[in-house]
Amino acid sequence: MTVSARRKKESCDADGRGDPAARKEFTMSNDDRAKNDAQHMKGQAEEVWGKVTGDDSKEMKGKMDQASADAKNGVEDVKDDLRR
Repeated sequence: MTVSARRKKESCDADGRGDPAARKEFTMSNDDRAKNDAQHMKGQAEEVWGKVTGDDSKEMKGKMDQASADAKNGVEDVKDDLRR
């Protein structure tokens, strides 16, 4: 076994997944969570901007973005629980 193949196997075993396919799913989940967190922060900024400028539609859109990101993170939590 080459050094790179051994490292790849060790990294798969280290996260408790065991195989590269499961590791890829785990990584995709992290990517999804990062996107959701970015959407949540964007929603917070948009909500604050709406409050500062008095734009009710911007404020509501920001709240909707936050709620959407929270719901998506909830789905990710369920998917993570099902993988265990």
